[in-house]
Amino acid sequence: MKYAYLALLLLVTSCANTPQQVYNSSPIFIDFDGTKLGGVTQGDIFEQIIPQVHDTLSPAQKRALNHYTDYASRDNSHALGGMVVYHKGVPVYSWFDSANGAKSDQPYQSNSLTKSVTSLLLGIAIDQGYIASVDDPISRYLNDYRDDLSGNKAKLTIRDLLTMTDAIEWNQNPYNKDGSLATDNSPNEMFRSSNPTRYIVSRPENKNAKGQFTYGEWQPFLIGQIIQNATGQDFFTFANKNLFTPMDITYWHWHTLRDDSPNTNGGVYLNVWDRAKLGQLVISQGKWQDKQLVSKNWIKASTKNQLAEPGSAWAASSYGYYWWLDNLKIGKSSINTISAEGWGGNSIIIYPERDLVIATMGGDYRMNSMAAHGIGSINERLAKFVVSRYFPIQE
Repeated sequence: MKYAYLALLLLVTSCANTPQQVYNSSPIFIDFDGTKLGGVTQGDIFEQIIPQVHDTLSPAQKRALNHYTDYASRDNSHALGGMVVYHKGVPVYSWFDSANGAKSDQPYQSNSLTKSVTSLLLGIAIDQGYIASVDDPISRYLNDYRDDLSGNKAKLTIRDLLTMTDAIEWNQNPYNKDGSLATDNSPNEMFRSSNPTRYIVSRPENKNAKGQFTYGEWQPFLIGQIIQNATGQDFFTFANKNLFTPMDITYWHWHTLRDDSPNTNGGVYLNVWDRAKLGQLVISQGKWQDKQLVSKNWIKASTKNQLAEPGSAWAASSYGYYWWLDNLKIGKSSINTISAEGWGGNSIIIYPERDLVIATMGGDYRMNSMAAHGIGSINERLAKFVVSRYFPIQE
């Protein structure tokens, strides 16, 4: 399958100590004492804000979405747990596999979808003047590690991190040659480290680096450190004040590493409604209701191809600033998508020309599951059987 390799590499971001839930049973690959900070914790009293679904879909659109979610349910071994749809700016559809334990108001581990949330927060930090430019050297915001950023590593910019330039030696492979799960690859070493930033910046320079897209966990992790250092604020306080609270995202978790640094590559927990709201924020050019939370300039830059060669990311995708960009050919139709992708069926898929946002949640990591193959199979099937047929381009 086109996206199978992408799914394997997205796998390593599922590193949190996760409570056993029907749709949130990410395997634990390493043993470390991570904690979840920010938002509220399980058992707290909270007011969960669930948007009202508007009955504006046609009967044909509803049937198509119902057929898709019937197919995607755990009972059919395709293991999506929930899906929310925004069309023309309002929520129009929701489905949760409640028979198998999925809950509409439960925040679930998002895995690498987190990277796209990190991108939004970086944009806000730049908008507010804490960071001058994506072309700033990362050493400007990592003062304690300047001695480790030598050679070509000294030339690393924030843009390099956002586009995942292959600047250091990094083993992202989640499997050993014999097919067993790797426990000594670079992400696991990073997660085990008492100082993850030091571990990253002290990695050897990649002498064969060609400036090409090379997916990793180290780049978005450093972006989180840069945001925290540049703003002088606790990362979670900054996220809550500038993104979550203005969007009425009240129930969220964020996993941390051993040194309490935020896991900005795979650690955010969000329910499906709030994932869809973040997609709507992007399709609305950074505006939520009457508030411009992220500048139009940042949304435009982060959701357009930033690679030297378009289509040179995994599976012939293009890549923005932690957003995947695809042009899907469905018969004679062409469907453009902007997506946040997380292993296990956790996704935000934006169809800009159709004024459509679809967010999903999953948790079945068996490789014969549609959810386990990442967003690719989810997106392709939605495009083929639902979007291309029933959601025309908006004039």
